[in-house]
Parts: sequence; C-alpha cells; structure tokens
Amino acid sequence: MNFAGKMRKIIIQTPPATKDAGGELTGSWVNTFETYAKIVDVSASESKSEGTEVMTVNRLFIIRKKTITANMRISFESKYWEITGVKEIGNNQFTEIQTVLNSNI
Repeated sequence: MNFAGKMRKIIIQTPPATKDAGGELTGSWVNTFETYAKIVDVSASESKSEGTEVMTVNRLFIIRKKTITANMRISFESKYWEITGVKEIGNNQFTEIQTVLNSNI
C-alpha cells in the first residue's frame, strides 16, 4: 500500500482514568500519540431525532500498525471520531480504524 502524498495528521486519544463516585469516567481525554493516516470516507447520512437533525459520518483511518482499542478515539480537524472497529490489513503492516462521527446540524 502506497499512501505517499495522501496522509493527514491525526491524534489518538485515550479516555480519562479517573472515576467519580458513580463509577463514571471523569476528566479530560489524553493525547496518546500523533500519527499520519490515509482517510477514506465510507458514508454519510442525516436523520431527525426528537426534532433535532443529526448527521452521521462513517470514515476509515488507515495508519501504520499500532495498538488501538475501541475505547480510544481520534481527534481530527477539531472533531472527535468514535472508534467502532479495528483490524490489521496489508500483511499486518497497517491498522484500519473504523469510526463514526455524530453531530447535530
């Protein structure tokens, strides 16, 4: 796979490690590492929920092999992408990260 000239910088973040009295995670997400990714738009849709329009965007981020888990997220262009799946591709040289972004319109 040759991605030369098509890579964009992303930040992989991990959730806060602190929990409140109710067991919910509190605090800020932590920047774990920066890397470059090939970005592939998969789909986009709009829907209406309780009178609010919501846009859902599905996107793939393909990076050199790294350990990524579904509890992490991607920060890219001031938006936070929820990781929905991870798989190794290209003879395990790359990691494909499936993501979703939900936002109010």
